[in-house]
Amino acid sequence: MAPLEAIAPKSVVVVLLDSLNRHLLGCYGGHEFETPNLDRFARERATRFTRHVTGSLPCMPARHDILCGALDFLWKPWGSIELWEEPITVALREAGVTTMLVSDHPHLFEAGGENYHTDFRAWDYLRGHEGDPWKTYLDPSWVGAPALPAVKGGWFWQRIFAWPDPIDRGYDRSRTFFRDEQDYPGPKTMKAAAAWLREATPHHERFLLFVDEFDPHEPFDTPALWQGRYEDAPFEGEQLIWPPYVNGGVSGGHLSRAEARHIRANYGSKLSMIDHWLDASSTPSTNVGSGRAPPSCSAPTTATTWGKCARGGTSGGSRASRSSSPSATPPCWSPGPVWLRAATATPSPRTWTSTPPWRTSSGSRRRTAPMACRWCRSCGAKPTPCAAMRSAASTATGSR
Repeated sequence: MAPLEAIAPKSVVVVLLDSLNRHLLGCYGGHEFETPNLDRFARERATRFTRHVTGSLPCMPARHDILCGALDFLWKPWGSIELWEEPITVALREAGVTTMLVSDHPHLFEAGGENYHTDFRAWDYLRGHEGDPWKTYLDPSWVGAPALPAVKGGWFWQRIFAWPDPIDRGYDRSRTFFRDEQDYPGPKTMKAAAAWLREATPHHERFLLFVDEFDPHEPFDTPALWQGRYEDAPFEGEQLIWPPYVNGGVSGGHLSRAEARHIRANYGSKLSMIDHWLDASSTPSTNVGSGRAPPSCSAPTTATTWGKCARGGTSGGSRASRSSSPSATPPCWSPGPVWLRAATATPSPRTWTSTPPWRTSSGSRRRTAPMACRWCRSCGAKPTPCAAMRSAASTATGSR
């Protein structure tokens, strides 16, 4: 038998996704949400576990198991790596292995999560997820794009108990600073990990890259192109991106069926978005799925949401530099909720009496749906959509 040193890998990349239910992945038989990159990895390059049992949950106990090799729940609840414990990063450092942590997981950098990152050779913390106290105020230039208007965290406590929100959810502030899909914590983390692999690994003979990605953990917030991807009709009201932690939400009368379906669909949208960014070569998901812009369309692949100009100029809402001359470029084709389209001609009234446009007559989901580019060229440098765009969107979305 060959010695262990001869067969062991010299370098390892660990990618951890939080709050991921394996039954929702295509590689485990799921059909509800699209996860093509995870499915392809499982099919071509991975061993798919079918009898694996998690040692400890939730967030920090699970990471304690992974880094320290100890079943956390046998002796302690949620907590830090103790000063007298030796995580694997210590042994690797002593063996001359470079260790790198790339993460947007806020619990690694707060009370109760001490010492998880400190023994890595270096770490890159991408800010803004969940309770991360990244920002202290709302961005006054935010106009509802790319992050759509959403009910703040704590809405469930206020509804049921009439209590004020006991938790400071920093994400409700952070999301107003996003100007593109790449600004969301999940995509930022995946891009940072890919950049480290590309730029740093030529300098290291052996390395461990630990990518601790918090998605698809709540808040289930995605840009407009992903929102509504798994819903049959538009949700009435602001988005519910914070799920209530309650058993029997519908049967107990705490949630309507429409709210429950909406929250589940938002989880699926976030799962599909982070799956998209698992591909290190990913660009913003203007053309997710199998949809592609027709050859005559010159809209760049950085276009993701309305309220900003897609053709000619960089993305970035009110901070982008854009030309104000109208564009004659024909509409793009991209998947997404048809009720969010900004039509360039007189739009057809929305009807839900027949099959939704992105489903076939048999009810199966189409990979793409026709949709005009949702950014308006004629709005120039204004931070809000132009009047023509608002009128078109109003007609296409009904009361929205």
